[in-house]
Amino acid sequence: MHPRTPRRGEPVLAALISLATVVAAACAPIPQSPTLPPVSSPAVGVVVELGLRGLGDVASLRLRLDDGRILDLAVGTVENAVEFPPSHLAEMKSLGLPVRVFFRDEAGRSVAYRFEHVEAMDGSAVPSGSTVPASASPSPAGSTSAGAAVQVVLVSASAWPGGTTVLFTLDEADNTVIEAPDAAVVVTATEVSAPAGQVPVVVSADARFVRVQSSDRPLYAVDLDLVRPGTWHLDVTATIDGVRREGATPLTVSNPGATPGRGDPAPNIHTPTAADVDGNLSLIVGPPFADPRFYDTSVDQAIAQGIPFVLVLDSAKWRTSLYCGLAISMIQRVAREWRQVTFMHVEPFATTVVAGALVLDPPEGAVHFSASAQAWGLGLQGIEVQTSPWVFVVDGTGRVQAKFQGIIGSDELEVALLKLTGG
Repeated sequence: MHPRTPRRGEPVLAALISLATVVAAACAPIPQSPTLPPVSSPAVGVVVELGLRGLGDVASLRLRLDDGRILDLAVGTVENAVEFPPSHLAEMKSLGLPVRVFFRDEAGRSVAYRFEHVEAMDGSAVPSGSTVPASASPSPAGSTSAGAAVQVVLVSASAWPGGTTVLFTLDEADNTVIEAPDAAVVVTATEVSAPAGQVPVVVSADARFVRVQSSDRPLYAVDLDLVRPGTWHLDVTATIDGVRREGATPLTVSNPGATPGRGDPAPNIHTPTAADVDGNLSLIVGPPFADPRFYDTSVDQAIAQGIPFVLVLDSAKWRTSLYCGLAISMIQRVAREWRQVTFMHVEPFATTVVAGALVLDPPEGAVHFSASAQAWGLGLQGIEVQTSPWVFVVDGTGRVQAKFQGIIGSDELEVALLKLTGG
């Protein structure tokens, strides 16, 4: 076993946010209730909204306090930015973990200057991306918690019914990431939100040690067949250097709507290519433009030729969520290392060309998915435009092997590509 130096905020979700483009956000004074005392510093709550002013630059946040009040804060110079990078707030928001925020009044504005993790029930700090250690975390009836505790830190942001791959790290109590390639790691997933009258499903599988090119983090990947969307509880048992250790974490399995799952055939459709517009990419995609190679091949062409591919449905121009544009940025980095895989980018929203410029269709109407995106299930069965971006990984037989939505990490994608290419 080779512990590594702890790096709080290392998880990929924080790295993704550092790639964010401008998102407008306004900061208001603290809303005060006539029946409750004024909010004083520090405040503890869950991050429900973030505003960014530029690359890796968090401008504001909205905090929901335990009493239900909303606290709007600007973000100033953070005194402990090395220990707690402000970009790490995106991960805290995604996982619903509480954060302690120190703030002060500056020219009539409430400005945050320090962030801290909220202590767990046993007094230890809750690490980024994880729950409290298994000894302090509630477990489903009948489960046990034997052996020394280990922290299970989720790396995956997307999990789906049917076959899904879950990535995680194993951490010590001081947040040191454990590097144990030879560890025997078993994951048991128990359905917490089973429908009334149905027996909760329990599945178990061995996890494997993996490394990817974009990160030096020691990761574990497990393939689980989770039958329904909802909340699941993961119990992880790791035998490291002959010592049995246990940890646990919750996992949210998303509703896939009509999107294809693992093993399903990919929609055999033509997607816009550079050849369709004589190389004028401005007629099929909004700026800033991604790698021109992303528009060389259509989905139907790749399927006909037996070419494995990654399809990115994301928009850097028309943003319907905080994460729009980030998938394109991430894919451009990954594509440089995976030349043997074809990458495609398709503008997900309905557009038309007016006076030589690409605009939404209709120009003054609400944003809605294009026919290409709808063929992949977007815009159907509750999959709204606010769920963008989406990424699908398809093998050489034309079947979907992985999909990702919203916050999409290069770690997740590269593990899917390793499996796709037999690496």
